[in-house]
Amino acid sequence: MSRRGGGRDRQRGRQQVYRERLKRERRPGRDDVARIALHWLIVETARMAEKQNSPARMNKVEEVLLEGLVSQGFDARASDQVLGELIDKYVDGGWTFRRKLHLQEEPPASARILLDRDDAD
Repeated sequence: MSRRGGGRDRQRGRQQVYRERLKRERRPGRDDVARIALHWLIVETARMAEKQNSPARMNKVEEVLLEGLVSQGFDARASDQVLGELIDKYVDGGWTFRRKLHLQEEPPASARILLDRDDAD
């Protein structure tokens, strides 16, 4: 009998248990932190670039992000398009960071400050 694929099934099961534990503990994962950090980086850099009348500041952030995506093997043109759409959504579209639906309780005051930051300015 072949064991091919059995390791993947065990890994899938371990991952499911891990995700359920994170959800139960309301513990953020790496991607949760990365989403907030990216949103903050883009919005704050765009604000500083506008305030200082320095589009080069925002361009530098875009270049660094694109270089990172391309170095991971993503297509340069597709990466540029996705990043541009994301920047437009965050900066021009007024998109604010959205909470995960499974975290229904009201966030603590410190989180509301971050989540509502766009409205404060």
